[in-house]
This record gives sequence, C-alpha cells and structure tokens, in this order.
Amino acid sequence: MPTNSTDISHFDKMQPLWDKGYDLVICSRDSKDAPGARQAVPQPWYKRLMESLGNLFIQLVAVRGIWDTQCGFKAFRDDAAEKIFSLAVIERWGFDVEVLALARALKYRIVIVPAQWNNDSRSHVKSWSYLQVVWETVQIRWNLAAGRYKL
Repeated sequence: MPTNSTDISHFDKMQPLWDKGYDLVICSRDSKDAPGARQAVPQPWYKRLMESLGNLFIQLVAVRGIWDTQCGFKAFRDDAAEKIFSLAVIERWGFDVEVLALARALKYRIVIVPAQWNNDSRSHVKSWSYLQVVWETVQIRWNLAAGRYKL
C-alpha cells in the first residue's frame, strides 16, 4: 500500500542532479546522509532502534556511507536502472540494500538529498522484516564476494 511518507515534491530536488552527472539520486531520512533530513513524524522507538542497528550492520557489511538505505524514494538514470535491476536477485526487504550495493560495485555516482519523512500509521512493517534485511544483506555480501552478480 503506497503511503506517501516522502512527498513527491522531493522529485523536484532530484531532477537537476542528473545534469551534474549523477546516476542515482536518493532521498534519506537520516541527517548523517544529508543535512536537513528528518523524520517529521517519527516511527515508534522500537522501530527506530531496530532501524539504527540494522543500518549499522548494513554499513559494515554492504553499503558504506549511506545510512538510510531503506528510504524508498530513489530515482535512477535509465541506463543505470537497466544494468542494476537486470542483476538484482533479492525480492524482499533487502532489495534497497542490493540495489545500492550493486550501484557502488558498478561505480555509479550516487547523490543523497534530504527527505522530510512522515511515518504513516497505516504502514505495518513486521519485526521479523528487520531480521530478513539482515539476512539478505549477508546474502548480498556473499553474492558480491563470490562474483555471482557477473559485474
């Protein structure tokens, strides 16, 4: 169910960045990624805790330098999207991590814009989903190390 937690107006901030040569333009809810990013209506404390621990793990294992891999507001240059999505194999919550890990491995230029994000109470991410992202992050790391993506 689409929740519009990140308003479509963020796209206006993204468009000019393609003219500067970026291949991926992503939004982040984390001020460590982009000053001014924030969760205007934050998630409950337990989700924020699980998210923080998961983000730290993702940093260590798969995607250094991007603290908010799970913000779904991402835009791709068409050729980058074609290459990345043709290689991606993860179909669940770790999908965002895989896409960013592949973009890094393929040396695509990524820029992050700050998001003003609102938690939507209708969104019901289960606790086990955080564990699934951890497991899928391990799979991504293994796939990269083993050369399974045929980069």
